[in-house]
Amino acid sequence: MTSRHPTEADRPSSRPARPRRGRRRVVPRFEGLEERLVLSPGQLDATFNQTGFQTLALNPGVAPVTPGLVAVQPDGKVVLAGTALISTTGFGGTDDFGVARLNADGTLDASFGSGGSATVGVTGSPQLEATGMALQPDGKILVAGGGLGPDSMLIARFNPDGTVDTSFGTGGTGTVSFTGTSVANAIALQPDGKIVLAGSFSAGLLGNEFAIARLTAAGQPDASFGTGGLQTVTFPDSAQANALAIQPDGKIVVGGAEIAAASGGANLYALTRLNPDGTVDTSFGTGGQQTADAQAHNTGIEGLALQPDGKIVAVGGSQGVFGVARFLPIGPLDTSFGSGGTMAVTLGDPTASLGLGGPSEEAFGVVVEPNGRLLVAGTVGTTFPYSSFGVVQIDPGGVVDPQFGTNGSTLIPFAIDPGTPGNLTVAQADGLALTPDGKVVVGGLVAPQSGLGGGSSSTIQPMLGAARLLLNGESALPTPSPSPTPNPNPSPSPGPNPMFPVVGPLPTTPVLKPGGPQVPAGVSLVPPHIVGVREVIGRRGARTIVLMIDQALNATTPTNYPTSYFELLGSGRNRAPRITRATYNARTQGKRI
Repeated sequence: MTSRHPTEADRPSSRPARPRRGRRRVVPRFEGLEERLVLSPGQLDATFNQTGFQTLALNPGVAPVTPGLVAVQPDGKVVLAGTALISTTGFGGTDDFGVARLNADGTLDASFGSGGSATVGVTGSPQLEATGMALQPDGKILVAGGGLGPDSMLIARFNPDGTVDTSFGTGGTGTVSFTGTSVANAIALQPDGKIVLAGSFSAGLLGNEFAIARLTAAGQPDASFGTGGLQTVTFPDSAQANALAIQPDGKIVVGGAEIAAASGGANLYALTRLNPDGTVDTSFGTGGQQTADAQAHNTGIEGLALQPDGKIVAVGGSQGVFGVARFLPIGPLDTSFGSGGTMAVTLGDPTASLGLGGPSEEAFGVVVEPNGRLLVAGTVGTTFPYSSFGVVQIDPGGVVDPQFGTNGSTLIPFAIDPGTPGNLTVAQADGLALTPDGKVVVGGLVAPQSGLGGGSSSTIQPMLGAARLLLNGESALPTPSPSPTPNPNPSPSPGPNPMFPVVGPLPTTPVLKPGGPQVPAGVSLVPPHIVGVREVIGRRGARTIVLMIDQALNATTPTNYPTSYFELLGSGRNRAPRITRATYNARTQGKRI
């Protein structure tokens, strides 16, 4: 009989056996949740100036009817540029280049210039107009444009603190003169620090030509470019350059408009491309030129952007639409985009005017997002004669992205003069820029309509405006603020909260669809304490109408509001809105309840 070796089972355990226990019961622990408003892409970012947008005047003022340019620094600060009204004396007054800077939270950066803004004039040019801006990697700011006097391309450079950079050009400014009248409409910075300007050149009755100039980093003409730093490109008909972009290989893409006599004087989208030495790149288009009739959107090209694959996106407008076109790297239209390479987007009222005799819609800027989508910004006519900033998101195939804003677009109205009845604003978006944290800032000019057209006693002058939108549906967590001391005799609130902008006078009569609900007898559609309304669109199309209640007037708040009051906002949509309220006071600047 053989013996076996002891196994693990035969060995005594050094630890006592654990008693069997029943299944462990897990009790979930619940924690209170802070109130958080989840916003869809395209919604205003309420962490920017607590409202989503900001308006400011250059010191001492902003000249009317001038672009409002925008750029974003790597630290998230927002730089705005425009034309500063220095004096109204003399013939035409005096206008300078002006810049202002906002902190990343949308408040004015008082450390910049004088109280947040700075200006500079150019000797011999009393009336300047800023039309282009670029930021250098070292934080310096370039502003370009034109002016009366030498009728030349003009440029200036500011230091990061807002002081004029006197090491640039002559005392901080520079003049680029062609043989005839010229103006710079766009500016771009090369990786080597050289500066490219594009605009128009006129030699009199012969019409306009594309004009391109390149300066050294010190602001002097670059003799290695073109002829003495200058180059002109002649199209079959009169043409003007409005935008430019630098390719990674150093080639320069310039876009603008050609007034084609064959099309009855309508503007064509016009492109040319230059080699790094300023010569025309004849491999592009036909002999270095490419034109396209972008569905009669006849302002020509106003903005350009380059995709990583080398395709060229151009935007413009007119005839009540944003016009968008995409070109292949070799020049022709990219027929895989939109309809044959172009598309038209209607955001507002196609029959409205901007109050300036211009078209109701026009795109001025475009950027390419990291995901390949396009963001296009411009001016959208709303109820005559008012207008708003407008932004639309387009997927890489040329289709409007319905998940952005409301059905693919966002309108940003401004109400800077609420004290004057009916005196709403003309808001003209002139550009946009992505932020380091994946948002987008839109910049432009904002003014009371009467401030541009006259006929009002309003003292508010045109201002620069900026708005920041969310792109990824971020959650906005309100910043808590201390409780105020109760006031037994509250004073009237200072008007509509800008976070809930009033897009027009509140209707005093029902706005009913045929066959829709009727207003109950005795129900007031506009109680005096309602000072604003806002519609919020959720990710899945859920709609919430928020009433802005002025608590100083909120003595008797109705508990129910007739759906018919919101028929105007609900027009064209199938889902009925959920109606909630908000209380306005000066401390919270609008709080959801």
